Amino acid sequence: ADLDDTVSASSNMDMEDRVSHLEQKLQLQEDEIQLLKSALADALRRLGYCEEQTQGMQRGGARATGRRSLATAASAQPTKSK
Repeated sequence: ADLDDTVSASSNMDMEDRVSHLEQKLQLQEDEIQLLKSALADALRRLGYCEEQTQGMQRGGARATGRRSLATAASAQPTKSK
């Protein structure tokens, strides 16, 4: 019986270690996703700014306006889900 208890305790510790490792990995991935969302929003803002500059230099800027509104809409602050 003592051997079974030792094996069971060891198994529980292994499981707790695995769960802890997976929780840490999940947190790192969530942080990375937030950074990627932020970088994407920044890139879309910059793209929108570049398109505004291009539109200012061109006549018939309807095409650029459509893309700019897409970039502006997509660069809205991402919501953090928890």
